[in-house]
Amino acid sequence: QFRLVVDNPTADSEQMTVMQPNNPPRQPEVLNVQKAALLDSSDVKNATASVDTLRQPIIDIKLTDDGAKRFADVTGKNVGERLAIVIDGKLYEAPRIASAITGGEALITGHFTKEEAENFAARINGSPAVNHAFTTVFAIPHFVLLCLIAAAVVTLVLIFWKGTPRAD
Repeated sequence: QFRLVVDNPTADSEQMTVMQPNNPPRQPEVLNVQKAALLDSSDVKNATASVDTLRQPIIDIKLTDDGAKRFADVTGKNVGERLAIVIDGKLYEAPRIASAITGGEALITGHFTKEEAENFAARINGSPAVNHAFTTVFAIPHFVLLCLIAAAVVTLVLIFWKGTPRAD
């Protein structure tokens, strides 16, 4: 569910503590979150964990057509406010709305590890958290990979060029 965060407790809000990631520990944050959901899981197509241009983990949320319209309306009317993301009755994040979000896609940035972003995306999708105990990831930075490919291409060109007889 997506719900607004309010400054002071009201009859229509409840106090919730933001779930704390394991690493690094943060000071617990208690927020007053409206009880009424502005959007729910039926408005979300899917959520995926990825990285931004600085290679920082982010969560990319794609919305349904109806969800996109409602999300644009909610974010347009509440710029500067925080929007709580509540899953199974627990407050996972409450990012600040920087601008109206149109187009049916939202990015959540923060201080996530890769595993936390993947678990958060899985929770948004209605799946249990991802177990990383047996997962090994080997990642080559894009620049290094491009250099290796370029070197291989140059090597192949030189081999074929040198090996081709020339007419003098």
